[in-house]
Amino acid sequence: MKFVRTVLAILATSASSLAFAAPITVDGQLNDWIGSPHAKAADWTPLRATTVSSVEDQTGALGTYLNPGYGGQSYDAEAMYVEQNGGVLNIAIVTGLRPNNPQNPSGNSYAPGDILFDFNRDGTPDFGLVLTSTAGLKVGGLYAGTSWNVGLWSSPGVLADASHPSPYEVAVRQGSLLGMTSEVYTSTAVTGLGAYGSDSHYVIEAAIPIALFGSEWSRAMATGIDVSWSAYCANDIVQATLMPHAVPEPGSLALAGLGLAGLLRLRRRKR
Repeated sequence: MKFVRTVLAILATSASSLAFAAPITVDGQLNDWIGSPHAKAADWTPLRATTVSSVEDQTGALGTYLNPGYGGQSYDAEAMYVEQNGGVLNIAIVTGLRPNNPQNPSGNSYAPGDILFDFNRDGTPDFGLVLTSTAGLKVGGLYAGTSWNVGLWSSPGVLADASHPSPYEVAVRQGSLLGMTSEVYTSTAVTGLGAYGSDSHYVIEAAIPIALFGSEWSRAMATGIDVSWSAYCANDIVQATLMPHAVPEPGSLALAGLGLAGLLRLRRRKR
């Protein structure tokens, strides 16, 4: 029986690995990232071990401190999920910021920033996926950035000024368009998610062809890639790091199946 349980465990692992390779649909739904929400902190747990995630769900009014700034639920960057599926990089972000929040700093209102990619992990992004037309760039376009818009804060809780500029990049200011991606930013709020069940959440989802990154992708994967997102104010920043990981190839799984069949035959002969 112990031998049979071992075989079944290996088969289950192989089957789940195949499930991990299934494509994720870019539809603004979270059911291919997390389970059904039950207004509990555990709602944020990803379905697959292959998903890299970062969760920092908070709540409160506009004066509530987040990190590095203030803004409460309206500017909360709550969760990020990142996963490589073959030749596609899938990303999901959950935030309390609605997609049409206006960029009006004089009115203390800030638009969503872009999804940024730091391929050198040196604190400065290299690429950005544009989510709004605030900077006059193509929404859904992946850009190799040459300059960046930054947030309000020089350090946590301290406003930036001419002597102490903000180090928090939030969006592409200028860059070269590499190509278009699939992306969606939902306008219908989701509730009942996470420990603060009455909060409204919006979902950003994207699928980026890895080929758009060119040769930089293979070089960067030696050390990992930092993926981050924030509103233009940088009141709150969510970041996840995609590190190299081994994904079983279909052929490897087939060989594993043949090996298991051989083990079973050998077991029968010994009996």
